[in-house]
Formats: sequence, C-alpha cells, structure tokens
Amino acid sequence: MSKVDKKDTASPPPRRELSEFERGGIIWLSIAEHNPTDISRYMSIPRTTICDTIQRWKNDGTTNTKPRPGRPKKLSVTDERSLSLSVKRNPTETYAYHQASLAAAGVSISKHTVIKYIKENNHKTKIAGIKHQKKEHKKKEKAKAVKT
Repeated sequence: MSKVDKKDTASPPPRRELSEFERGGIIWLSIAEHNPTDISRYMSIPRTTICDTIQRWKNDGTTNTKPRPGRPKKLSVTDERSLSLSVKRNPTETYAYHQASLAAAGVSISKHTVIKYIKENNHKTKIAGIKHQKKEHKKKEKAKAVKT
C-alpha cells in the first residue's frame, strides 16, 4: 500500500488576479519557447491561465484583462476632479454646497454620493454635520437672547 502525498490531494490555491509582472513573465517564457505546462509548473499558476494569457497576447497584443461588467461610475474623471477642487477650495462648505456646484455643471448626484467620494479620497474637510450646525446656531441664538 502506498501513501498518498498531501501535495496530490491539496486544494487548489484561491483565485486571484495576475500581476503585470507575472503576465510579463508568462509571455517572456513563452517567447523563450517554453511550453505552457512547464511555465505552469515553474510559476505555480494553472495551465489554463497560462494558455489564456498567451492567447490574449497573440490575439490582442496585450496581456491586460478585459473590463468586467458592473455598474458604471456615477462621476466621470472630470467630475471627480471638479468635486476634488471644490472641496479643496471650500473645505468648510457643506456637502449640499458641493452637490449644488456639481449640479450647476449638469451632474446630478445625491448628497450621499458626494460624502462617499470625499471619504474614499481622504479629502481633509472641515464640513460640520447638520446636527452640529443646528447646535451651534442654537447656541448663538441663546447667547444673543441673554445679551438683550
């Protein structure tokens, strides 16, 4: 009775995107006339992935993957730049102000999209929340009432 190697029964590695370096290595080894099986063993990448990468390079002249389906971005690159400049120039303005500045340019987005973009891009803002603004306004009114 022979023992079964753990290598033979191990589960395959999790799926992941190949880096540009790995894709270049596959193409380089392919040009150096290594077959896909050898490249697969050497790089520890499935043979089908090696074949697909080589085929994509031969047909399209590129190793980049095709864009995947999904919801399109709400803001174009130009719109993002415009919002970024608006936030940098007016860091104390409200989210609604930045939303309105985009609306003036013909871009209709919600306030939550503005908030999400600002947080994702780590913009330094001094935008106070609505509750905070109301509290400050009430404090000022009380101070005025006490003075009179």
